Amino acid sequence: MTTETWKPVPGYEGAYEVSDLGRVRSLDRVIVRSDGVRRRFPGKIIKPYVDPNGYDRVALALSGSRSLRCAHQLVAAAFLGPRPVGQEVRHIRGVAGGHGVDNLEYGTPTENNADKVRHGTLLRGEDVGTSKLDEAAVRAIREARGVKQRDLAARFGCRQGHISRIVNRQRWRHVA
Repeated sequence: MTTETWKPVPGYEGAYEVSDLGRVRSLDRVIVRSDGVRRRFPGKIIKPYVDPNGYDRVALALSGSRSLRCAHQLVAAAFLGPRPVGQEVRHIRGVAGGHGVDNLEYGTPTENNADKVRHGTLLRGEDVGTSKLDEAAVRAIREARGVKQRDLAARFGCRQGHISRIVNRQRWRHVA
């Protein structure tokens, strides 16, 4: 059986801890309200919610200020140290829900995107929820010789600049 190691959440020392398995807990504390009444809050494991991208988020509060934080970022800060400038937390096995320290490391955005391509988790094209086009539309745009881009934009419900980037393969590069 694996033992769980807990460390203070950087910036929330004395209030919250995070484990090497990706769980977050609050610590026992006493809050003095503005009217002077003291209220005791027992520590507990915080139940995360899963955001639309599949990441666990937890709400942390300190001095009346509440913020939502990604569990994997808290684990990385506590166990890997401060995030180097220009780097982000990478899930090296490609599991967004895998917040254990053994699945995390720091890397550049380029490395992180390469990981996403390798794991098959990079959203692109019609997989992006806000996409107005699909691959068939992109092929039709690229095959439309002699048709003005503004006419294509009106037909497909997007801007002429987007049509230009599709034609010049600056967007939707993965579509042949």
